[in-house]
Amino acid sequence: MGSIPVDLSRGLRGRRLVAAALMMVFVLVGATSAQAATNASFAPFLSSETGSGPTSVAAADFDGDGRGDMAAANYSVEGSVSVLLGNGDGTFKAKVDYPVNLYPVSVAVGDFNRDGRPDLAATSSAIADGNPGRIVSVLLGRGDGTFAPKVDYPTGLAPFGVAVADLNADGNPDMAIANRGANTVSVLLGRGDGTFAAKSDYNTGGGPQAIVAGDLDKDGNLDIVTANSDTRVSVLRGRPNGTFSPRADYPGGPGVGMFRRPSLTGLVTGDFNSDGNLDVATAGRSADGTEFNSVSVLMGRGDATFAPPAVYYDSAVSGYVAAADFNQDGHLDLAMSTEPTISVRLGRADGTFPDKTQFGTGQSGGVDVGEFNGDEQPDLVSTGLATGRTISVALNTTDVTAPEIAVAAPVEGASYALGESVAVAYSCRDRAGGSGLESCEGEVPVGGALDTSTVGPHTFTVTTSDLNANTATKTVRYTVSEPTGPASTTTPPATMPPATMPPTTMPTAITPPVTKPPSAPRRRVNLTGLRLSARRVTRGSRTIFTVRGRLRLPAGISSSRRSVLCRGSVTVAARRGAKTGARRAARVSKSCAFSVRIAVSTRKLGSKGRYSIRARFAGNTSVNPRSQTATAR
Repeated sequence: MGSIPVDLSRGLRGRRLVAAALMMVFVLVGATSAQAATNASFAPFLSSETGSGPTSVAAADFDGDGRGDMAAANYSVEGSVSVLLGNGDGTFKAKVDYPVNLYPVSVAVGDFNRDGRPDLAATSSAIADGNPGRIVSVLLGRGDGTFAPKVDYPTGLAPFGVAVADLNADGNPDMAIANRGANTVSVLLGRGDGTFAAKSDYNTGGGPQAIVAGDLDKDGNLDIVTANSDTRVSVLRGRPNGTFSPRADYPGGPGVGMFRRPSLTGLVTGDFNSDGNLDVATAGRSADGTEFNSVSVLMGRGDATFAPPAVYYDSAVSGYVAAADFNQDGHLDLAMSTEPTISVRLGRADGTFPDKTQFGTGQSGGVDVGEFNGDEQPDLVSTGLATGRTISVALNTTDVTAPEIAVAAPVEGASYALGESVAVAYSCRDRAGGSGLESCEGEVPVGGALDTSTVGPHTFTVTTSDLNANTATKTVRYTVSEPTGPASTTTPPATMPPATMPPTTMPTAITPPVTKPPSAPRRRVNLTGLRLSARRVTRGSRTIFTVRGRLRLPAGISSSRRSVLCRGSVTVAARRGAKTGARRAARVSKSCAFSVRIAVSTRKLGSKGRYSIRARFAGNTSVNPRSQTATAR
C-alpha cells in the first residue's frame, strides 16, 4: 500500500504544543563542558516485541515512574496499539496490546482530558473487513501505564499522520489529521474532557501523509504543514479561533513533475539554522523505492513561506525522518531510515546537513526519537514494519562530558611571597569510556614559573578538551603578599598524587623549578567593566542562550598590552531566581572578546519568564566590576 509515515508530532516546535509537556526530552546539553561534542555515537540496537507490523512510535512516561515508555501502532489486521513500559536502561517490559481499528498507521500522545496523564490517539486508514478507513481512536491514560478502551471519531478518508497541539488557544489539546485518501486535513477541537467536537476539513495537496503544527509566521497562531504524495508541502495558516486559511503549496523535494517522482511520507519541523524561524525537513522515496530517495530541508522565512529545498540524496530512504540534537552542539540533527540502517546527518549552524553516519538496525522500517535511560540524551528508535513484530532502541552514547582537571600548584586560596618561585603543576584526564584527551594547557606549561611578580589577588587557569570537542576550564585563585621575614627564594615543586589517571592523562611530568629573581611590581590596571549581551531561543525541551561579551580597558593601552591584560577566562552561568540551570566557561580572545552558548533544560527551570546571565572574569588583571549580569527575556 506504499510507505507508511511515522508520527512526528513530538518533534513540533512552536507555541501551545500541549503534547510537549508529556513527551520525553529530546534535546539537552550537559552543563559540564564549555564546548559541545562534534560527533554522535549510539550503542547497538536492542529489540523488544510488539504487535505485527509496528509503523509508528510515540514516547512518553505512561506510568509516572520517570522512565521513558513507548506506544507502537501495529499496521496489521490485528488492529492494536502495543504499550511497552520502560525499565530505564533501554529495555522494556512485555507489551500490552490495546484494540483500535484495523491497520492503525500513526500514534501520538496528548493530555486530552487535562488530568496530567498521557493519552493516546491512533489513526486507522484501511478499508477492509468492515473497517471504514475514516477513524481516529482516542485511548485515555489512567496514569499507571494502562489505558481505557478506545473511543472513535470520524475523519476524512484514509487518515495517516496525526499532530496534537492547542490549535485554538483555549488550553485544550486538539488534533489535526492528514487524510491521504481525501486530500484534506481534519481538525478536531478538543473539549478538555477527553472528547472532541466534529471535524472540520481543509483542502491540501495530493495525498497528504505526514503532518506537523507550528507557528510559521510568528503571529501567535499555530499553522499546519503536510507532506504530500505529490512531492509538495502544503501550508495552512492558523487563525486565533482554530480555523485555517486556504492552503499554499511549496516544492517539498526533487522530481516535481517527473514520471517517477518521490512520494513525501516523512515530515519534521525545527529551527535548523537558529534564525528564529521554523524550518521543515521532508523525506521521500520513488514509487518503486529505487530512485530519488532523499531528505529535503526547506528554510522558513518567518512568514509561512519557504526557500527552495536543499536536497540530500541517500540510498533506500524509507520515507521516515526525525530531528533531535544528537551530539548536543546546539544544532538540530536529522535521522533517516535508510533500510536496513539509520542515517544520522549532523546539523551545522547554517542549517546544512552535509555529513552522515549510518547505524545498523537489523530491520527495515521507520525511525523516531525518545529518551529511555535517564541520561537526557536523545536515543534512536527503529520500527520493524517490514520485518514483523519488533521495535529496536539504540541508546545515545555520545561523549558530552568534559575532561577533569586537577591543579596541585598553585593551591586554591594559598598565599605566596612577592617574587617567590613556584613551579606550577596540573594534569587532565578524560572520563572512563570517553573519546580521549586532545589538549591540556595552562597559562604556563607544567613546571613553569607561577606569576608572583605583583602583590594582590591572582588567578591561574587550565583549559582541557577531548577528541569530541568537549572543553573544560578550571581557575585557581591565590594571593601574592609582601614578605614578612627572610624569604626562601625557591618553593619546592608540588608533586601530584600517585598516578591514578588512565592512559589518556596528560601532562603529569614536572620539570625542575625555575628560580626567578624578584621584579618590580607592575602597575595595576582595572578593567572598566564587562560588556555583556544575551539572546535567548527556546527549542522544545531546552532554552539556548547565545552570550557575547567584551572586557573594557581604559584608553591609551597598546594592543600588545591589551592581549596580556585580557588573558584569562570567563565563567558564564544561566540562572532563574536562585537556581542555576547551566554554567559554561570560555576563553577570552586577544581582542578581549568572548562568546559562548548555554543550553538549559526547560524541565529543570521552565521556559517562561526572565533568566539572568552572569559572567565572571578570571585572568591577569583586576576587574572592576569582576562580574556582570544581563537579562535574557
